[in-house]
Amino acid sequence: RDRFSLFASQRTALRFLRSHLPDPEDCRRKSRSQHGAVVALGKMGSAAQGALPVLKLLAREDSWSERMVALRSIVQIGPEVRDIPMFLRALKDEYRFCRVQGARGLGRLGRLASETIPQLKRAHSDNDESVRRAANEALSKIEIDAGRQ
Repeated sequence: RDRFSLFASQRTALRFLRSHLPDPEDCRRKSRSQHGAVVALGKMGSAAQGALPVLKLLAREDSWSERMVALRSIVQIGPEVRDIPMFLRALKDEYRFCRVQGARGLGRLGRLASETIPQLKRAHSDNDESVRRAANEALSKIEIDAGRQ
């Protein structure tokens, strides 16, 4: 998508945020920045599922911080199986914060992400300890969830 349509989508997400947050003053304060709005959407959890399409667009942004915050919010709201490719891309991101969120997203999916076990095991050799830890936690969640089946 071009920048204009993405901007329109962001405005839609902000309108959604304004209409769903209980405190209008809090909403106005957070809507001043895209970052604050995306963080707030994540804190809303599953109530913000309507914003997932916009967040998934933001997860492809050039700015690593925008990608990371969007990925974290998607994880908090509730990822879907169709998000696996997005989390796998994040797991290969050049920025560790995005790789951590990729692993967390896969872990949140539990056994539904069992096909990603090889990629998560490869993340055990990541240079960053937080990525290795997130990958290990994701593997544990997937294995525990698969054992409950």
